[in-house]
Amino acid sequence: PLRLVDLGEDSNAQHLTVRNTQRIFIPGYVCLSYCWGGPQRLCCETHRLDSFGNWSLSTDSLPATFQDSFNTARKLGYRYIWIDSLCIIQNSEDDLEKQILQMPHIYKNAEMTICASTAKSCYDGFLQPRLDYSQFRIPLSWSGGLQGTVYLDDYTLASPPIRENLATRGWALQERLLSRRVLEYGWRTTRWTCSCCNGYSGQTGLSLTDMHSGSKESTSEYSLFLYVSPSGFRKFPRSREELFKGWASLVAQYSKLQLSKQEDRLAAISGIAQELQRITGITYIAGLWYYEKLPSLLQWNTTTPTHRLPRRRNQQQAPSWSWAGVEGPVVIHYSEEIVDRFRIISCSVMGGFGRKMAEGTIKIEGPTKTGLWWRTVKKVRIGVEHGAVGTPETWFKSFIIWPDCADELVSLVDDALETLPLDLTFVAVGRVNWNRGLVRGLILKLNENRNDYTRVGLFQCPDEGESAVEAWGITTIEVR
Repeated sequence: PLRLVDLGEDSNAQHLTVRNTQRIFIPGYVCLSYCWGGPQRLCCETHRLDSFGNWSLSTDSLPATFQDSFNTARKLGYRYIWIDSLCIIQNSEDDLEKQILQMPHIYKNAEMTICASTAKSCYDGFLQPRLDYSQFRIPLSWSGGLQGTVYLDDYTLASPPIRENLATRGWALQERLLSRRVLEYGWRTTRWTCSCCNGYSGQTGLSLTDMHSGSKESTSEYSLFLYVSPSGFRKFPRSREELFKGWASLVAQYSKLQLSKQEDRLAAISGIAQELQRITGITYIAGLWYYEKLPSLLQWNTTTPTHRLPRRRNQQQAPSWSWAGVEGPVVIHYSEEIVDRFRIISCSVMGGFGRKMAEGTIKIEGPTKTGLWWRTVKKVRIGVEHGAVGTPETWFKSFIIWPDCADELVSLVDDALETLPLDLTFVAVGRVNWNRGLVRGLILKLNENRNDYTRVGLFQCPDEGESAVEAWGITTIEVR
């Protein structure tokens, strides 16, 4: 890192220094992962740095979580610690952008990351006694007068009594996955994870659910460092095929998490993307990957109940065809079979790793249907309607739409969802794995002033009757 907090040699020192590391030798450092909990009362700003790029500050002025992390680092033998609000100049867009792009190196090269998993904010601390969630307590007595207690509960790893606050934050997932070692102060005990073992595997909430295992309690406890390190046991995607599955799981988990600033939607996952691009050699494009699985990656939909969908932002952070261009949780569907005659001609993206807006276009060619016909095709179902999704039996003959944003495909009228009378363009992309007679594709809206298209949703329809894809015309379309 460009800056680190120097704890000094005296554990009782009343002052600390944020140092410019270009002038000193750093034998090793640790990172802190925590919830900000709102604006920071004291953070690194340009006017606080001296001519050497250093900043001296009083220990007493710092919040409890920081002080607990200093105590932990010292007891483990570390003098230097990286904390984002103290080590990144918060009023400098240039420094923020540069340091965000350094995230993979900052966490990957740290000796370990300390996670304040239960603290709601930096003012809570994490070394105080934990709340007792046990359901039974058994007193014990040993010879010599020693007394103790056994605490019992029946919480499973997948159903802890509370969700740890850090597990709800978008930035924290990347910080965990990029770290070689993790020391977590959790709801019940302290957890240790490294490339060799888990000291205690209690549910962190930051693990990725294994979407392909069929078990609700199965989790993929992996660190990206295990894949990056040649000596580590590699659990992260190792092949082009595994990249899709790993990324789809990652996006499903990450998109549920909270961000204080929606413009960080790409930035808070860009460190992982940088590492995977470096390792696989596949080009990263604003939340997706430019290789043979891109048609499947385009088949995503939001899982926010339709009546709660937010409107599309005037200034998007990503192209409309990327899941990062919408707010809220999403899922990416995998199609083992792409429909005949669909192909991606070209794709071009600028940005997508830091906070700067990603801009790009994708040119596709495939079976296309245009007009108002979609409102009269048997029964039009809304994919997520007031939180309730239809059963698979009702999907076989239905035309289903998943809107990306509010008031683009459907509107809420008198507490009922109504489809809007719009001329839209439907491009068939892939077939549903569990029923090859069903086709999924993109719903596009023409931007007449630019003669290109914006994605507004995903559709699924039976490949028969008016929806028979074979009868659709072939069109070349550019989507922004």
